[in-house]
Amino acid sequence: MKRDFQFIISERGFTYPFIVLIISLILIVLFKSIEQYKQDIIMTENHLEHLRFDTIVQMSLDHLKRDLSQDKELKNVFYAFPEGEANIKLHKLSKDEFLYELYITTKNNSKFDRAGYIRLKNDH
Repeated sequence: MKRDFQFIISERGFTYPFIVLIISLILIVLFKSIEQYKQDIIMTENHLEHLRFDTIVQMSLDHLKRDLSQDKELKNVFYAFPEGEANIKLHKLSKDEFLYELYITTKNNSKFDRAGYIRLKNDH
């Protein structure tokens, strides 16, 4: 009687299938770790882009408050920063209250927009 699968079954038992199973598990874990690393890189880039956006928003609003304290009749304002650009359209509600539309383009060419309300402090 001819023995099939002699390379699988040795005299000590099923050693080859056990080795193949262990190697397969190691490869699965390795490839999963590589995919996780790629996803972490993408997530980090997204977080950095969001941080750039928040930075530009804060810097723009600071500059806007300073400019509005000098000239309260502004309608459109443009600011260029190292991380990107901000274009602001203003709608005056009252003497010291404004609605703004903020359009941001980061250095990676991502575009964001935000609308908000700004009130200047009275220094009486």
